[in-house]
Amino acid sequence: MTNKLYTTLLLLLTNICSFGQQANIINGKVTDEQNVSLLSVTIRLQKSGIGTISNQTGFFKINISQSFQQDTVIFS
Repeated sequence: MTNKLYTTLLLLLTNICSFGQQANIINGKVTDEQNVSLLSVTIRLQKSGIGTISNQTGFFKINISQSFQQDTVIFS
């Protein structure tokens, strides 16, 4: 993937929503420069290794514990 695509992916990463003190959700949609949804992109947290892949419409969701809130999200 190009740097431009990584920038697009990061901008499309929606938000981290808190649900109480125990869990957080990272969700979003992965697209290319033409806004085409990307299937099977791996999304993971760098330190914890927790991850998922984007579905056929580009959407993903990761449930994480509060201890990994400051981790880095990696798209590949």
